[in-house]
Amino acid sequence: MVDATGKPFFREMIQGAQATGSGQIEYRWLNRVDNKVEKKITYYQRVDDKILAVGFYAPHASPAQARTLLDEAALAIKSAPEKAFAAFNNLSGRFIQ
Repeated sequence: MVDATGKPFFREMIQGAQATGSGQIEYRWLNRVDNKVEKKITYYQRVDDKILAVGFYAPHASPAQARTLLDEAALAIKSAPEKAFAAFNNLSGRFIQ
């Protein structure tokens, strides 16, 4: 998967998680709310054999919000993985903001 400029951000994120366990990556992605390609920042963290990622569009959210959501997601995975993945996929749930 590549961004609007051709950057292989998904591969870079996986490699970073495998190498260091966590990190962040910036890329250009279509924001479907305003239908514009914007800068998106994603924080990621390896939890056991999974990689969790929380992304936000820089003009619309803050790094602190993304980090908090990533920490909450990691705790949810550690305590009840099946419930956590169901919550992640719930478009009306607390992990979609």
